[in-house]
This record gives sequence, structure tokens and C-alpha cells, in this order.
Amino acid sequence: MNDLDDVRPSDVVLQVPSSGASLRVVRMVAATVVADAGFDVDEVDDVRMAVDELCAAVIEAEPTSPMRVRLRIETYRLDVRVDAEHAADSAAPIDEMRAAVLGAVTDNYSFDVVDGRSVAVFAKRSTLAASAGEAAEGHG
Repeated sequence: MNDLDDVRPSDVVLQVPSSGASLRVVRMVAATVVADAGFDVDEVDDVRMAVDELCAAVIEAEPTSPMRVRLRIETYRLDVRVDAEHAADSAAPIDEMRAAVLGAVTDNYSFDVVDGRSVAVFAKRSTLAASAGEAAEGHG
């Protein structure tokens, strides 16, 4: 199953060239999605960093197709999946520095090679949006 088999009507899905020049577009879209969902400024910055790191890892695996990025907001949580086809002999680099950054700015992340595709995912929950939502529910 690829990521397009699991797209919901509320998901934001991008297909961009697998190059560093595309990172700005993906960061801007991800930041807009989470800001609209109530994430605070620090959480938006965390999402920008995480998207940048995971997309860079996919690019460094020398993909042979455009990158596909799926952003899903669900109950104060962002789930991101980035994937692209790659040559059989390439592997995605998650070095110590990248792992430290991703560990600091996401709730969880992973990078795998599945059926000839580099697949990077991460999740980030907004504590601010969750707190605001729970407060609003308590006043309803």
C-alpha cells in the first residue's frame, strides 16, 4: 500500500521534485497547516525542522521519483509521511545529528525502505491546541 491509498478528504497532499529547492515549499505548507490547527509558534517551528530533516533524508537517498508528502491533522496531532521511489542500492541516512533533532522536535519518527520507496514519517502533538480544545469543551 502506498500513501495515496490512505488519503482522507481532510489531508493535505503535495508532490514536489526530490530536490533541496522543494524544501521551502513543504516547510511553508506544513507550517500553515499546523498554525491553522492551533499549534503555537514553538510547535510550528518544530514542525518546520522535522519536515526539513525528513525530506532531506529522503532526498539524500537519491530518489528516482518526486517526493510525496501527506500532512494529516487529527485531534491536535500532525502526522506526516514523506516518500519517494529510490534505487535499490540507496539507503536513507538518519545520522546521529538528524536523529537528535528529530527526537527533540517530534513525538516519534521513523525512516524505512518499503517496496522500493524511502518512507519517512513523524508525529507531533500540540499541547497548546489540546489544552485550548479541552478548555473549550469544558465550557460548552
